[in-house]
Amino acid sequence: MEGYDESTYGRAFADVYDDWYGDDPRLDDLLSTVEALTRSIEGPLVELGAGTGRLTAPIAQRVPNRQIIAIDSSSEMLDRLKVREGCEHVDRVLGDMVDAVPPGPLALVLASYNTVFNLVDDERQVELLRRIAGSLAEGGHLVIETEPPLDTDEDSSVSVRHMTADTVVLSVSRHLDDRRLEGHFIEMVNGDRTRLRPWSIRWFDHHELATMVEAAGLEIAHHGADWPADEDSFTPGPPVDRHGRRVTILRRSMSSIRA
Repeated sequence: MEGYDESTYGRAFADVYDDWYGDDPRLDDLLSTVEALTRSIEGPLVELGAGTGRLTAPIAQRVPNRQIIAIDSSSEMLDRLKVREGCEHVDRVLGDMVDAVPPGPLALVLASYNTVFNLVDDERQVELLRRIAGSLAEGGHLVIETEPPLDTDEDSSVSVRHMTADTVVLSVSRHLDDRRLEGHFIEMVNGDRTRLRPWSIRWFDHHELATMVEAAGLEIAHHGADWPADEDSFTPGPPVDRHGRRVTILRRSMSSIRA
């Protein structure tokens, strides 16, 4: 999309992000997983694409003695995180999620719902995994949550996201090559100007993720629909389903540790 860069999404969505995406019915399960994975590991917890801090704040409250680093490419998003209750002691980093990965050792890196899809190049996605692999503490984990889109033969689509007597929000998208998907939310308010909210992703399915993970020197410790309560409830093994929301928990592979 011409004119789109890494900070575009944050500028377009910061003012509505909490209203549109603030409720997460799986939040308690996510927090329990984060707490369990960091309980016996020292080092910072890093959240990639932290946005307005909708997850950062409850994570900080659940693990109050942990250094938390929130990375986002949008200053508009981080400005909202800065003033959010519960984020007073969170370290904010403005930058691309690949280039801004701290050197570590890191106890946990979290990339919640489709965050990694915001890297619109497959090489950058693999490079992110490599950098995190090199920064994880012994026993540390990378947690990725993804939900690939449904297969479709349509090149483009238009649907209604929200509608009231005075407001209509349309979702417009188009498919590009190499699993690229981009679009706009078009917000029209009666008597006001139209607002465009653009987005762009490069998605991968669970099978491709497994290939990327191996290339980065990581291995899958858990892959399933649920957030596991602890390591005893991990579901190891290769991914088997292409579609559906999945939580993938990764750790450094034994071969990379020996190297």
